[in-house]
Amino acid sequence: MMNKQSILVNRRCPVPVDVPEWDGTVYLVPMSLTDLLFLEQTNRKDDAHQRAESTALMLVRYIANKDGSRIFDDADAPKLIETQSATVLANLFAKLAEISQPNPETAEKNSVSSR
Repeated sequence: MMNKQSILVNRRCPVPVDVPEWDGTVYLVPMSLTDLLFLEQTNRKDDAHQRAESTALMLVRYIANKDGSRIFDDADAPKLIETQSATVLANLFAKLAEISQPNPETAEKNSVSSR
């Protein structure tokens, strides 16, 4: 039966992503709406360093183990952007954005105005 508790349960299921450069698979947990909006706001700024930091922060928050538990802490974000390939991080972030963005067709079908 649907109730507040059943709705508020975290239903963001981890998505497997192969990372050959890391010799394995990590899981990405789709971003929360709060973080998605924060990231969009940050990316509108001209400060490239701040955009890189916010991107790294989102990655460390949403790169996970199979069970959805975080691999990194927020404090790992600076080290991640200093030590890892920009290509690897860009690919992971692109996948994170892909799984976190609503599908426009589904959103249109489910919108109140389309009913």
